[in-house]
Amino acid sequence: MQVGLLSDLLYYRLAAGSTRYATQLAHHLARSESVDLRLFSLCSREDIQHAAREKGVPIAESVRDIAPRQLRYVLWHAVGMAGGARRILDTVDVVHTPTFLVPPRRKTPLVVTVLDLSVVLFPNHHGRWWRTLAAAGLRRAVREADALIAISKHTADDLVRVTGVDARRIHVIPLAADSRFAPVVDSSVPPRYGIEYPYLLYVGTLEPRKNLDVLLHAFARLDHPDLQLVLAGPKGWMFEEIFALVDRLGLSSRVVFPGFVADADLPALMNSAAAFVYPSEYEGFGLPVLEAMSCGVPVVTTNVSSLPEVTGNAALLVPPRDVDALCRALRCLLTEQHLRDEMREKGLERASAFSWVRTAQATAEVYENVVS
Repeated sequence: MQVGLLSDLLYYRLAAGSTRYATQLAHHLARSESVDLRLFSLCSREDIQHAAREKGVPIAESVRDIAPRQLRYVLWHAVGMAGGARRILDTVDVVHTPTFLVPPRRKTPLVVTVLDLSVVLFPNHHGRWWRTLAAAGLRRAVREADALIAISKHTADDLVRVTGVDARRIHVIPLAADSRFAPVVDSSVPPRYGIEYPYLLYVGTLEPRKNLDVLLHAFARLDHPDLQLVLAGPKGWMFEEIFALVDRLGLSSRVVFPGFVADADLPALMNSAAAFVYPSEYEGFGLPVLEAMSCGVPVVTTNVSSLPEVTGNAALLVPPRDVDALCRALRCLLTEQHLRDEMREKGLERASAFSWVRTAQATAEVYENVVS
């Protein structure tokens, strides 16, 4: 069975959860005996070749060479980028897109992965052009896909509630942590990141729906003057407010913004943390939480969206906008060794239930269903 994976996400520099999903899925599908994988991309040939060398991902065939990226996507949705793209995509048995980027009308069966619905449920947290594009893509995905994949039960429920799609068309297939995320006894963070021990860690985009303002207020209340807070990740929508709040709270000397952290350094960064904190208001899955648990790091996250589904009883859960509750949870982890040990063991056990091999196998079964 020949599968065409639309794989722009493989060639993004930033290692967001969506990029990890596309990369790991491609690597594991490529090893499947039932799948003959072909990668397609809207990126230019030069971008594809550069990223493939830098990240060690497969090289895709460029469906169309148009720039800039926003214009590529608008044209793809608005006019289907006619002719050439359809002819290429019709050479495979099934097309899979891991985003709302739905390809032009074609004869080939289509599978679409819905990673989350934040752009619909929290429109104020996204730029206008992306809101418009994603809304159009979601409508087309629901209308044209032969099967939909949701990465959590919560995302599947959101999809039914928001779009009215028949739940029988949705397959829930969870993500997993890369095998590099594992306990390491002697891990050290590269000095270039400017991080000192001990520290609390957050990994993700710096944007409003991650509730970093709540985390900063809770951190300011902790009686641990030697403790750092590391907010690792790219600047996102309205990131300036986060930097301004750090200044207002007088935390400039204790909060570290290392920016983008290389994939190779993330396991060490997580292993060395006193705790991993992820106070997000909404997640389609919450992959950084699973990666932290895979490293044996105690986790504090929120009791909303997909996060309780991912963590089970292996993390401390708090309401997303409750500063006091978050502060209490962090204080308990920092002061109670038995609680840290308990969360470590539960986290490792919970993380072992997720596997990229099983994710790829379940995805291949979806392909077989739509082809047959």
